[in-house]
Amino acid sequence: DRQKELAQLLKVPEKEIMLVSAKTGQGVELLLQQIVNQIPPPIIEVGKPFKALIFDSQYDYYKGVIAYVRVFDGKIKKGDKIKFLATRSEVEVLEVGYFKPALTPISELHSGEIGWIATGLKELRQVRVGDTVINPREVGKNEIVSPLAGYKEPQSMVYASFYLAGGGQDFEIFSQALAKLKLNDWALNYTPENSEILGRGYRLGFLGMFHLKITQERLEQEYGLDFVITDPTIPYKVWLKGKTASLEPFIITNPSQWPQEDLIERIEEPWVDLSIITPFQFVPNILKLIHENRGSNITTNSTTFGIEIKAKMPLDETIKKFYDNLKSVSSGYASMDYIISEYRLVSLVKLEVFLAGDKFESLSKLVITEKAEQEARKLALKLKNLLPQQNYPLAIQVKIGSRIVARETIPALKKDVTGYLYGGDRTRKMKLWQKQKKGKKRLLANAKLQIPSSVFIKIFSSRE
Repeated sequence: DRQKELAQLLKVPEKEIMLVSAKTGQGVELLLQQIVNQIPPPIIEVGKPFKALIFDSQYDYYKGVIAYVRVFDGKIKKGDKIKFLATRSEVEVLEVGYFKPALTPISELHSGEIGWIATGLKELRQVRVGDTVINPREVGKNEIVSPLAGYKEPQSMVYASFYLAGGGQDFEIFSQALAKLKLNDWALNYTPENSEILGRGYRLGFLGMFHLKITQERLEQEYGLDFVITDPTIPYKVWLKGKTASLEPFIITNPSQWPQEDLIERIEEPWVDLSIITPFQFVPNILKLIHENRGSNITTNSTTFGIEIKAKMPLDETIKKFYDNLKSVSSGYASMDYIISEYRLVSLVKLEVFLAGDKFESLSKLVITEKAEQEARKLALKLKNLLPQQNYPLAIQVKIGSRIVARETIPALKKDVTGYLYGGDRTRKMKLWQKQKKGKKRLLANAKLQIPSSVFIKIFSSRE
């Protein structure tokens, strides 16, 4: 039955699986009793100096940043002074309260309680999820206050650049939206970025692809923004040699950060422990898909709810088209989960794109060495199909270092300059053709390629 299946899936005793229905109320009272019995109560230390942990926050137009806190020691009330240890900001408390579930003001928050503090701060970066709040008036001048333990800074594992599809007129709205999202999503990281074609944007860091999709939907639905999103990339650890050598690796999240090839000692990429649950008939296709994406250490286990496939696979392959392909080969029946487990050595190269001799950094990619030429040819052909014709032959070159590994040429737009001639010596036509040829060479020499952003949108959306 379902209880046995869940116990096997979660690897817990069957008696720990509780039957609870929020719709009918079945089992709710027993669930609450188990929470009281199994979760220890908070330790109340009212007499100690105030100390609280921020676990969430939101922005209010009138009250500024509202910090959601768990009070570990002491108490706090309206008018008290508070200090944020991470940002060193100090402010006077406007209001404190409980969640009932609306924000309900009260006189004081005590040790062991969960509530909110209205700070009045308008600068969103001054309040951080995971920060510790204290009352500086309760701490001596030379006393060092350590932050509360138990909070770990989230590490971004997937990166993508976001540019406004309609140009830069909504850039300020975009910036404010990111700042407000980060208030209650501290795992989100962003830094400004500029593209030669798409203009100003931000490089965003996420915990994974699901986090990326949620952030994208929130920005589009809550703020009415439309984006061009570049290929997701992952962080690589790069150790340098020579004078630049260091015990700590250099973290690369963007092709523009790629160092010179001769300075690289070794590179490591993140790998994941992959778990897939699927009906038996789809196992052969899924195993083939894992092999095609550099998967290894594959094991299978028969369960009451299907076949569980476990494997190790590079994170780079996992975040690309793997999930979509998995749903395709399993007719939508397979479910997937993964956790980042380790870093392994990898051989990488940077593909650089040159159009009419000019380098376009926005189109650069980091790929594994054994797939470099295949990826280069695929990228060059895609650009040939998408870029508009010019009045001169447009050379598309994909390079690794100084070596051209793929090339395509878009022929020039042609005009029949001899159309008005009739009869006579062929040398008249030859002169006109030579003149046209020289003109195209002159155009190419002075060309500054201008590519509309709509073409780049198609390039990014059609990448595999």
